[in-house]
Amino acid sequence: MNMEKNGFMARPIRLEFSNGLYHVMSRGNGGEAIFAEDEDRQQFLDLLAELITRYEAICYAYCLMDNYYHLLLETPKANLSQIMRGLNGRYTRFFNKTRQRMGHVFQGRYKAIIVQKDNYLLELSRYIIFNPVRAGIIDVPENYSWSSYSATIGQYACPDWLAADNLLSLFDHRRKEAIRLYKVYVSQGVDQPFSGKVLQQTYLGDNAFIGEIQKHISLQQSNSIHITKRSKKSPKKSMDEIAAGITDRGEAMNAIYKTGHYTMFEIAAYFNVHYSTVSRSIRSFCKMQ
Repeated sequence: MNMEKNGFMARPIRLEFSNGLYHVMSRGNGGEAIFAEDEDRQQFLDLLAELITRYEAICYAYCLMDNYYHLLLETPKANLSQIMRGLNGRYTRFFNKTRQRMGHVFQGRYKAIIVQKDNYLLELSRYIIFNPVRAGIIDVPENYSWSSYSATIGQYACPDWLAADNLLSLFDHRRKEAIRLYKVYVSQGVDQPFSGKVLQQTYLGDNAFIGEIQKHISLQQSNSIHITKRSKKSPKKSMDEIAAGITDRGEAMNAIYKTGHYTMFEIAAYFNVHYSTVSRSIRSFCKMQ
């Protein structure tokens, strides 16, 4: 998955979901450096910390290179564009002001790939922190100061806004053992190519995941048309109405999904669970029928 080469080309569609996981990238205008000094990198991380906290997002990993950066972000409140507008916009103002210059710092808009969390969260966290290794800057990721890896494995204090514990908990409930296992996992990625394939510069996931996203898009477009044209059909029932009287959460999820009006992402946001929880529940009901 050569994202450095292919990830900054034509502008893809923008997708925002509650609890969406995104691999976010942005490159310097014309390939120019966006981080010339450590002060620049620290300012960027300070802005990222502020915005992650304000918008209640989750940052699993980051890596700052000279002329591009990578982030792995989850947005419980479907607000990626707000975060990125603040991040790139405010950093541009800082960069230009400190150098008494004007103009673009970043090459167009940021690139955001929506990711199937269950399949690719760990692998992407590893892919991102290996950027300086692939670039030949260092031999091992723990020797690079401007990625999330050192904080994740406890080489220095982990900031509150970095979700290191979320990653480590996937290996073991004991922090020390989880760090050991994560370090082993990372070391195994030295010569291992990324297993996923990004489709349409937008999706990283299996066919069912991509199909659900595309259904979500279609429903959004359909709802927009209905709002403007005022369909003569009976109004769509709210999820509250459909779930009323159904005590089993899985049964309620299935009932809402069967109407065809709501995607798994919307149902997940309604029940405040992850998309995969809804997907598993609906699959189990389908097998029972």
